[in-house]
Amino acid sequence: MKKFVFLFLLSVSFLSPSINSQIKNQLQLSKFNFTDQSASESGIHKEFLETSPTKKNIALAILYSALLPGMGELYANNYQSGKYFTIADVALVGIYFGVNTYGDWKKENYKSFAQTYGGISLTSKNDDYFATIGNYKNIDQYNDEKALEQRFTEMFDKNIMNWKWESETQRREYRGMWLSSQRAYNNLQFVVGAMLINRLGSIINAVRSVVAYNKNLSGQTSWNLYLDANPNPFATKNISLNFISTF
Repeated sequence: MKKFVFLFLLSVSFLSPSINSQIKNQLQLSKFNFTDQSASESGIHKEFLETSPTKKNIALAILYSALLPGMGELYANNYQSGKYFTIADVALVGIYFGVNTYGDWKKENYKSFAQTYGGISLTSKNDDYFATIGNYKNIDQYNDEKALEQRFTEMFDKNIMNWKWESETQRREYRGMWLSSQRAYNNLQFVVGAMLINRLGSIINAVRSVVAYNKNLSGQTSWNLYLDANPNPFATKNISLNFISTF
């Protein structure tokens, strides 16, 4: 583009001073638009100004990457590196729901097993109850232990919380099912941690991308192009172009 402007200016400098055509109110040169700025006795002044793109905001980049990794880089025109954070986040979200679904499935299994082989009712039972019944053969064994420890408030009402495993093997089998479910839920913490680390990495990368973008933007050339023409019929016909470059 700069070469085009340079050649254009070079060609205009060799224009003959006997140009007889009138200057139109609006000139269009390739992608440049010249519009009337002022008209006076001395001539017509037309101006084209190319403005530089605005700088990117670091705070916005941080917000975008916190919401969805990679979006901060996309905002900073660097999604080539940001896409990997997006892919990682999508994968981690999928893993989270997969592990959570597996944990729920195992939970339903051990509840059904306890209902069938432990004789319990599923009504009004919390997670602590299902954790406890895997450690004791029946409610009497549990209540006797709490009585010996003088922790009477922790004893269960036999009419509501009663259970009794048919065999020690069934109790152990139930305990293994319960532990399998809990391990699945515990693994969710690691998945969430990985998601947070991924977001932190994306935020850092997004900030670096914004800084690089703004630095590159400030180093680009901005320029103004002016065209002046004198409509005085007694004056020598000429066109003058002024090119001003700033860095």
